[in-house]
Amino acid sequence: MKNKKKLIGLVLFGIVATITFSSYKVDLLPKSLKNDANGLEMEKKGKLILKQAWNEHGIDAMQSHKVYSYTGVDSWVGMMGKMGKLWPDAVIKVKLKSVIGTFDSKIEFLDGKEAGNKAGLQAWKYYEEEKDSLPNFDVELNRRHKFGLAAFQYFNEMVGRLSNAPIIRYAGEETFNETEYDLVFATWETLEATKKNDQYVLYINKKTHRLDYVIYTIRDNYLKMPGASFFYGSMSFKNYTRIDGALVPFQQSAFMNKMKEDNEGYLHQINIDKFEFDTFDAKELYPNKVLGSLGDSKN
Repeated sequence: MKNKKKLIGLVLFGIVATITFSSYKVDLLPKSLKNDANGLEMEKKGKLILKQAWNEHGIDAMQSHKVYSYTGVDSWVGMMGKMGKLWPDAVIKVKLKSVIGTFDSKIEFLDGKEAGNKAGLQAWKYYEEEKDSLPNFDVELNRRHKFGLAAFQYFNEMVGRLSNAPIIRYAGEETFNETEYDLVFATWETLEATKKNDQYVLYINKKTHRLDYVIYTIRDNYLKMPGASFFYGSMSFKNYTRIDGALVPFQQSAFMNKMKEDNEGYLHQINIDKFEFDTFDAKELYPNKVLGSLGDSKN
C-alpha cells in the first residue's frame, strides 16, 4: 500500500513538475491569431457566430428571468477526479440556486456526509448554512466550494457571459466527433496569456449553432498544488432541453485538458433532473444586507 501511494505521488509530482518547468502558463490563443493581423475581421466573424449561438440558446429568454434553480447528481470519477472534487462526496445530489448574471448563488447537499447543509456566495463572500441555522459568513473559507459555486453558474450561463467578453476572435474551424465546428476565442484585456485572465475557445456547432464544447484555462488554483494552474480543462454540453425559451444542458462533463471523443474519460459529470426559473425569491441569496451584490463583477 505504501509503495502504491509513493508511486502515485511520484507520478503526480512528475506531471506537475513537467508542466511547471516546461511552460510559464497555458496559452490557448491559436497560432493564427498570434499577430492579430486581421483582428477587426476576425472579431466581427466571432461576434456574428456568438450572436447566432445567443439566439439559438435563448439568452434573451433566460435574461428575462431573475433566478433559477436545479437539482442533479454530480459525479467525480477516477483518481484525479476524486482529488479535484468540489463537494463532500465523489457522487452527490445537489440543489443549486443562482441569480442570473451574477455570482450570487447557493448550493445545498441533498445526500451524503453533509446532507441538508448549504454553502453560498454573496458579492464573492463565502458563507455556510447548517441545517436549521442562519448563514455564517465568519466560517473558514472552503476554496473548493467557492470555486465550484462560481464555476457551475458560469458554465450554465456561458454563451450569454462570453458573448460580452471584451476580446472575441473567430479562431477557425475544426471537425471533432465527426461534427464540424466554428471556433471562437474569448478573453479579457489582452490576447496574450496572463496569470490573471482566463482564455476560452468555444466550439459552436455549424448546423445547430449550439455550444457543444468549450476549452478553458484554470488560473484560479483551488487545489493549492504547485503547477495546478498550468493545467487547462474542457467541458461538453449535452442533452439540451428548452425551458421557457432558454436552452439548458442537462448533462455537463468536464475533462482534464482537451475533451475526449464520445465523452470518454471525464473527471466529473453533472446530470440535471429538474430545472426551474423564478421559483424562489432572489432575496434568499442575499442574507447579508450590508454586502448587496456585485453583479457580474469579481471586484
